[in-house]
Amino acid sequence: PVAKALNLTVQNVADYTRSGGGGGLPATPKLVAAAFSADVLGGQNSRAIELKPGDVVVVRASNHRPPVQQGQADVADRVLAGARDQAATAAAQAAAASVVAAVKAGKPFAEAIAVLGPTRPFDDKPDAKPDAKGEAKADPGAVRFQPARSLTRRTPGVDATLLGAVFRVPVAATAPSAGDVRLGKDAIAYVVSSAKPGVVDPAATQDLRPYTQAVGASEVGAYVATLKAKAKIVTDPKLFE
Repeated sequence: PVAKALNLTVQNVADYTRSGGGGGLPATPKLVAAAFSADVLGGQNSRAIELKPGDVVVVRASNHRPPVQQGQADVADRVLAGARDQAATAAAQAAAASVVAAVKAGKPFAEAIAVLGPTRPFDDKPDAKPDAKGEAKADPGAVRFQPARSLTRRTPGVDATLLGAVFRVPVAATAPSAGDVRLGKDAIAYVVSSAKPGVVDPAATQDLRPYTQAVGASEVGAYVATLKAKAKIVTDPKLFE
């Protein structure tokens, strides 16, 4: 009823896993934690989860299959691929941390990343291939660089996790502030050179009120339904006369 009233899309996902997601939904930490929480597996709706600015989902589980142990032959390729990914991710995180340390030591951002090798535009996907020993080895240009740009908390096309990290960085009065964040298999180092105080738009806040009220009503309804299912409730009709 809430989805229909707000003209929202209801989608059925046949299979959603902790490692691979499913049905177009990613396996992000927040979404996985919500989908496999005791409340959701018990039949309740999750809280609203923001996948990216302007893209919000609420999940509910209709069925849950416990994990089963698989044979070595079935998982060998995935285990090997996972080990390679872990090695590549660890190398990326170390590289990002080195860039942040260099910037905090006073080195310009462009010089800090120059020691990592050739770069390519940030919008390009990284390319990493295993070498002869089966170890992850980044191709030339695996480091992506985004020139300075202005961001807001809802800049489209920028991951919500990255935006959240950027807006939590304390901006120093005398020098740029640097930080790093992990996004899936990638590690991103960033620099905040300046920040402007935000301005609250009363009209935008007013527009969001029906949605927040509807989500709140849905959560309360699910909670009450759970209580009724677990307890014997007797009501006195005279109290409502």
